[in-house]
Amino acid sequence: MSLKLPVSIMTKQDLHRLIREVEALDNYILQNSIRGQKSAALPRLTSTLESLIRDNELDIMHDKSRTALSETLTQLLKTAPVVHMSFAIEPSSFMTQKIVSWFRTEVHPALMLHTGIQPTIAAGCVMRTSNKYFDFSLRQHLQASQNMLMESIRKHIDEPLATPVAPQEVVEK
Repeated sequence: MSLKLPVSIMTKQDLHRLIREVEALDNYILQNSIRGQKSAALPRLTSTLESLIRDNELDIMHDKSRTALSETLTQLLKTAPVVHMSFAIEPSSFMTQKIVSWFRTEVHPALMLHTGIQPTIAAGCVMRTSNKYFDFSLRQHLQASQNMLMESIRKHIDEPLATPVAPQEVVEK
């Protein structure tokens, strides 16, 4: 079963919560069937689970659907690629969702994103995967441009300063 994950599921912790919620729902339906209450109303679902069910057109009233959903989420938990991004300040929820959406479209449909704060990067971000590291920070840019900056400073220091010209005095007659 392949799932289209909503952008509200960004981290492996979100997947853990979703798995627990599906298991709780499965237990609730099982207990009601044991009691003979087949038409009992479902408990309130989180918006994340509701959007997952709606986006994937799942019928959670069937045991096989819930089992397949639980197995797929557990498999995603084990295999989904993870990208860690650090920013100078906490990114807004809207921006984080845009980043997740882009990664899922361009890189992998089940990519998980973990964000962190690292004030020393000043601006930009630092990104790492399990085997790659990318530094898109202002700090890195300035360090890479340090030689050019020092050369420019030396050039201006070595230039002779132009001697200021004294204003001519006005002679009164």
